[in-house]
Amino acid sequence: MKKIDEMTTSNTEMVTISRAEYDALRQELAGKTQELVGKTQELVAALLQNDWLLEQLKLSKKKLFGRS
Repeated sequence: MKKIDEMTTSNTEMVTISRAEYDALRQELAGKTQELVGKTQELVAALLQNDWLLEQLKLSKKKLFGRS
């Protein structure tokens, strides 16, 4: 939390970085963005599978015990 507070208070200062460092940071950001997209897709697939499994469980309970 302290780090966030420090960042918000120092926004008025301008920092200059080299083009190489800027490009490296942009490339790192692009990699992290791709990783996030991949993880999001994995999460969506897992949630869909979870929904399907829950539905199968409900159907098997109805089949085993009948409608209540």
